[in-house]
Amino acid sequence: IMGKLDENHRLHPNGSLIYQDTVISEFCLERLFEHPTDGPSVFICPIQETPENDIRFKIYPILLFLSVFFLAVTLIASCLLPSTYHVLHWRCQTNYVACLMIGDLLLAITQFSGDNLKGSVCSGIAIIMHFIFLSAFFWLNTMCFNIWWTFRDLRPASLDKGQEACRLRFYELYAWGGPLLISGLGAVIHHLPKDSYEGLMRPHFGEVRCWFDGRMEIFTYFFGPIGVLLLLNLTLFAATARELTCGLWKTEVVKSNTERATLGRVCLKLVIVMGITWVADVASWLIGGPDYIWYFTDIINALQGVLIFAVVGCQPQVWAALKRLWCLRGTPSEANNVRSSSSNAMPSCGDQNTSTTKALETLC
Repeated sequence: IMGKLDENHRLHPNGSLIYQDTVISEFCLERLFEHPTDGPSVFICPIQETPENDIRFKIYPILLFLSVFFLAVTLIASCLLPSTYHVLHWRCQTNYVACLMIGDLLLAITQFSGDNLKGSVCSGIAIIMHFIFLSAFFWLNTMCFNIWWTFRDLRPASLDKGQEACRLRFYELYAWGGPLLISGLGAVIHHLPKDSYEGLMRPHFGEVRCWFDGRMEIFTYFFGPIGVLLLLNLTLFAATARELTCGLWKTEVVKSNTERATLGRVCLKLVIVMGITWVADVASWLIGGPDYIWYFTDIINALQGVLIFAVVGCQPQVWAALKRLWCLRGTPSEANNVRSSSSNAMPSCGDQNTSTTKALETLC
């Protein structure tokens, strides 16, 4: 209770309460039950300041910057792979990793800056982060669908470059259009005049922090959509795992194919790593409780880039590509030999392969 409403309090035209040169934007006026004849009292919420010695706000930005570094290395490693731009899965993965890298970078900057970011800069960063993180989840969902589509058949038909480009356009329309629609709607409602959005859920970007303000706002525009996407991802993962363990892939021919099994593990590890970490993040928001319960999952979530690099960047094809670049500085014969062996390891999407391994490599 701040005190009785008297001549020391005055209302600002924007609705704020001014008391002794202090502007109060959130307050309530209520009459006390114990003193019904008295005037209304001013109630305000206690200001919870972040402790300066809270180690989380010092460690999390460092972990996020570390994640950004490994995500950047993963992008470079993807570009080193031969025929990278002719393989549909790698194109989706590149967009996904790039979105996650930019999102983690902006999140690290906002956490590192603390209260120094305010006003339109803070709300602008929040809107961009909203779009980028949604795009990362939509691209992850696209990758999960593409992996499931690959493993649903023992011998999927090879796609020529035209078919691959057509499917990629549909993926891009979905993975960029969905986030643009959601984040664009939130940005428009956020900038509407206050008397124009009655009945609409306003995101309140950057008003308290460089993100959403309130549980319903973040559920409506962020956790709700990504919760649906994560549910779809887990469903596709379960269907893919079933095909690998109990379905068409449970044959002696496929089980002996170490190259196919290795690539399958890489694809599934990526889904597991991202799915589990973000499910834990959504669960921590829904369940709540003491902060220390979620310290471990928060740290794992902040180190996603390291995990993705371990799954995606540390592939034999990447080391072969590095060896190929190194040998280009050597004799022409050595360079040609390495280039030939690397190309055979990852055929282009336009090649028509009769081998199950190479046909699937063109899709995943």
